[in-house]
Amino acid sequence: MIVAQAIATLGAMFPGRFWVALGSGEAMNEHVTGDPWPRKELRDARLRECVAVIRALLAGEEVSHDGSVTVDRARVYTLPEIQPALIAPAVSVATARNGADWADGLVTINQPHDHLREMIAAYRDAGGQGKLIIQVHVSWDPDPDRALGIAHDQWRSNVLPASAVLGPRQPGGVRAGQRARPAGRGHRLGPGVGGPGAARRLAAGVPRPGLRRDLPAPRRQGAAALPRRLRREGAPAARRHRRRPGRGGAGMRITDTSDLWWKNAVVYCLDVETFMDWNGDGIGDFEGLAQRIDHLADLGVTCLWLMPFYPTAERDDGYDITDFYGVDPRLGTHGDLVEVIRTANDRGMRVIADLVVNHTSRKHPWFRSAESSKDSPYRDFYVWRSDPPPDTSDQVVFPDQEDSIWTLSEKTGEWYLHKFYKEQPDLDVTNPKVRDEVAKIMGFWLQVGLAGFRVDAVPFFLETAGADEDALPDPHSYLRDLRSVVGRRSGSGVLLGEVNLPYEEQLQFFGGTDGDELTMQFDFLGMQALYLALARGDAGPIAAALQARPELHPDSQWATFVRNHDELTLDKLTDDERAEVFAAFGPEESMQVYGRGLRRRLPPMLDGDPRRVRMVYSLLFSLPGTPVLFYGEEIGMGEDLDAEGRLAVRTPMQWTAGRNGGFSPAAPRKLPGPVVTGGFSPEYVNVADQRNDPDSLLSFMKLLIRRYRESPELGWGGFSVLEHPCPEVLAHLCSWDDGALVALHNLSPEPRTVPLRLADCDSSHRLVDLLQPGQTGVGDDGSVELQLDGYGYRWLRVVAQDSRRLV
Repeated sequence: MIVAQAIATLGAMFPGRFWVALGSGEAMNEHVTGDPWPRKELRDARLRECVAVIRALLAGEEVSHDGSVTVDRARVYTLPEIQPALIAPAVSVATARNGADWADGLVTINQPHDHLREMIAAYRDAGGQGKLIIQVHVSWDPDPDRALGIAHDQWRSNVLPASAVLGPRQPGGVRAGQRARPAGRGHRLGPGVGGPGAARRLAAGVPRPGLRRDLPAPRRQGAAALPRRLRREGAPAARRHRRRPGRGGAGMRITDTSDLWWKNAVVYCLDVETFMDWNGDGIGDFEGLAQRIDHLADLGVTCLWLMPFYPTAERDDGYDITDFYGVDPRLGTHGDLVEVIRTANDRGMRVIADLVVNHTSRKHPWFRSAESSKDSPYRDFYVWRSDPPPDTSDQVVFPDQEDSIWTLSEKTGEWYLHKFYKEQPDLDVTNPKVRDEVAKIMGFWLQVGLAGFRVDAVPFFLETAGADEDALPDPHSYLRDLRSVVGRRSGSGVLLGEVNLPYEEQLQFFGGTDGDELTMQFDFLGMQALYLALARGDAGPIAAALQARPELHPDSQWATFVRNHDELTLDKLTDDERAEVFAAFGPEESMQVYGRGLRRRLPPMLDGDPRRVRMVYSLLFSLPGTPVLFYGEEIGMGEDLDAEGRLAVRTPMQWTAGRNGGFSPAAPRKLPGPVVTGGFSPEYVNVADQRNDPDSLLSFMKLLIRRYRESPELGWGGFSVLEHPCPEVLAHLCSWDDGALVALHNLSPEPRTVPLRLADCDSSHRLVDLLQPGQTGVGDDGSVELQLDGYGYRWLRVVAQDSRRLV
């Protein structure tokens, strides 16, 4: 009755210009409401009754009805001259078909082209004759012509032809550069994975909130022609890289960087346990982290990544979790975590955390119940087999610790699957209850205040071999659902995925050119190529890796890094290439791990040479992508090779030259691990000393981060490797909007003079150094010669004569 009266009143106020979308709650589920919803057929039946009642009321009838909807002698007295159209909202084929017999039209949101065609066909085939509408966001501008242009561009960003939509007149068809999702889209992870499918109860058809879709073409090799505002007068742009029209000729605005904040963020990874102990028990805690938030803010960090802080059995340094909803009491409480998040947010930092849902600890209550009986309600949360497994020693992740991915449980006489340690049984992602539980875990922490997750071991998480593969034929559909959950719950949350696979396979985990799965992925191939290039003193490997990157959706992003919390894996190099890197940076067996990686930090690998260390970090921040730092990198910390495995690089943070490096006043035996000794000990490497030294590595890192944040072209722009005759030097160009940056890095100890030719530049341009004072002129033909010291590096802003950009 209330809905009908509201419709009538608004219809009277806006005769002929008002329509109503009536839905049954398809886009809702218990993850949002906390309550179960009726079956779809019951919701659809109730919706039809509601529509019949509303139509009768709007026709002026007195209505009594007793069914799914109960109405007793209802009447609407303010009737519109023209009855508003009752439109069926739909995001799935089934809902579009169901609306055909009652609705005056169909409304949906921007979706892949093929899916929209299927929905329209279903609606028409079922008898639907009404209008077809796509809901979009239209911008406003005080200039009428500009506003009209923006509106047209927004309508063009949708995929239905002009004859099928309501709105401004515009050319039909798919917009330039847009790719429709192929029918039956599915990405293969292994045997039996592919084809359509969706996770139960996660509303697979509901897209995540749409950020701006009129973004520039994705970055790719060779796509870095100078922006129009920087070109010499009359110089044409390369045709294949011409900027899309719209917004008065500018493809982007600086304000767009706040929408897709992750594309030019600075991510900092830390383990609360080893960062700062404030209560004196020897273990780092959230209170200590809160006390050091200002150090991170002063450094320039914009996104804080917390390694696992959940209750743990301590078999895998926190990655064997016993309670996905808890906080390790040694580190603090939920309240302490919230205080850290609020403080970080106040200092301009978002906070993300590890999402480790490929497995649980063997001591998790789910597994303890599952192991106790085959009739346990949690038995199917894990993957079991009753027959003895074959030899799987070639599939283990930790070959020095495990010889099979199956372990016998004596209690029930069956084997359970674990791709990591035997103390970490794998969850069965084909079980819808497991998938629902993962979504609830994510929803919980997003509600606490996290801005997203670093998703651990994504390919392993989605692998269905050994489980009921038919129950989840397309695991990527589930990853898309999780991205939607994050979007609905947080609006701008991210999924940063650990996917150490070849580029073409990583593209699948982004969601292809649709960009609807992982938001970001670590560039493992680029990192490994970097170390090979450093070992050879030849920029060729890193240049080749950057040029091999696939084209991404504008929302997607690469995360670049020099060091992370695990071993420095070299598994994608050939045996000979890996041997080169081992010989250069880890010749002793104690420096290597698993036969495929190094357990060292960068400064000791480079013999502490400050020129090489700074050159590498300059290169990191100049690469297209979002840089990720591991705690201690900002001051040049070293490793402890006496520690076990990967713990060599997870030593206590070094704050001062005092006891335990200022990490804790407790006795050394109470610390999570020993403080580094030798030339990289706190006596020589610590935050306090470097804060007051303008020539320190910490001061240099602050400068890099400030310049990176001032140069959005590094995270957003087109990219190309520049040709020159010096194989030891990587020279590349990134350009975006009204900015372009040339970066050069010399991987050899000898000085080099690098000749370049910059297309679309002439003597009206100049190159301004961003990391040191100075500038260089450009010739009439765009030629320039640039000097580099041994292990030298330069960032150069391309400045046009009429540029208004600050440098």
